[in-house]
Amino acid sequence: MSLAGFKLVVLKMLPFDNKSEIQIIVDMPEGSSLEQNARVIAELGDMIATVPEVTDYQGYIGSAAPINFNGLVRQYYLRAAANLSDIQVNLRHKSERERKSHEIAQAVREPLQIIGKKYGANVKIVEVPPGPPVQAPLVVEVYGIDYPGQMQVAKAIRQLLEQTPGIVDVDDSIESESERWILSIDREKATRLGLNQASIANAIATLVDGE
Repeated sequence: MSLAGFKLVVLKMLPFDNKSEIQIIVDMPEGSSLEQNARVIAELGDMIATVPEVTDYQGYIGSAAPINFNGLVRQYYLRAAANLSDIQVNLRHKSERERKSHEIAQAVREPLQIIGKKYGANVKIVEVPPGPPVQAPLVVEVYGIDYPGQMQVAKAIRQLLEQTPGIVDVDDSIESESERWILSIDREKATRLGLNQASIANAIATLVDGE
């Protein structure tokens, strides 16, 4: 009875399973283009390809990977934006490798996150849970009527979590700050050139977003 109390035997309710897949979630800053996202996924993929236990992988840029058991609760299937992407990684059957999937996930986390930091991307390694999926092992929710105050508290909590040993893949729901341009049309000059506001607005929209 005293073995557990003195931590001579470590108990775990649901031990890590040895699955044949892992998933990599990549969040770029808001406003990032698909081309930037694709550049990051390509570099992450090059690193993944060097892992001997990996048989193949598939990148999903700007869209979600096919829904899986874990994504049901975490709502990964709703990820559809130019700054969001997934990589689905398949591993050899457990009978053909010495390392368990959890060991492989731990080994690739740091190299992948180093690549992500170069581009300002948040890279998270997601394993298939041994039991029912949850949003995350630790979730902190901040409420308040003052949104700037909420963000300040959330950033302080995130910093505390990042400094806590044993906690990895910390993320928050705060959108990154982005530059905003306001273009004012000189109506008189536009009229002299035979242009209207709609044609100018459409030209700018095509330039920024494509058509």
